[in-house]
Amino acid sequence: MFNQPNKNLRVHHKILLLLSLIVVAPGSVRTTAFAFQSSPTAEEKKLQVASMQYDMIFLLIQNKNFDQVEAEWRKVLDQKLGAKYEKQIADSLLDILYKLSEAKQFLLAQKILDESLAAVSFSNKSKADILRFKALLYKDSGDLDSAIKTMQQALELATEK
Repeated sequence: MFNQPNKNLRVHHKILLLLSLIVVAPGSVRTTAFAFQSSPTAEEKKLQVASMQYDMIFLLIQNKNFDQVEAEWRKVLDQKLGAKYEKQIADSLLDILYKLSEAKQFLLAQKILDESLAAVSFSNKSKADILRFKALLYKDSGDLDSAIKTMQQALELATEK
């Protein structure tokens, strides 16, 4: 998710820099920059926090601090970004789950996945993608019966109109 908002924030920052007016006083080498942007909106603040939390989670996973990952992801969910950012939340969730599965942290990945499904109103497409990944987590952890059942749920959602 927040790989996209990170890009958006970086672009936004560059735009602000471009929109800054540099005033050079005659006969002086002093310059002053004026930004035309007022303080960030509440939505921009939420996106910034979520983006930073996403980055923090990847650092924690890389550093094998798995006991902190769930609490940090919960801070992303607590931003309540809404339906407008549902796809980015789903994509971010899948990125994190993938990294956790690579680290063989299947139970933690399942817990974060289930909590996210309960906290966010995902579209059927996103739910299907998330459930598909849940099925793969079950498979990787050796629970083939749950993997099959979950994959069937994903398929049902994917084929709904």
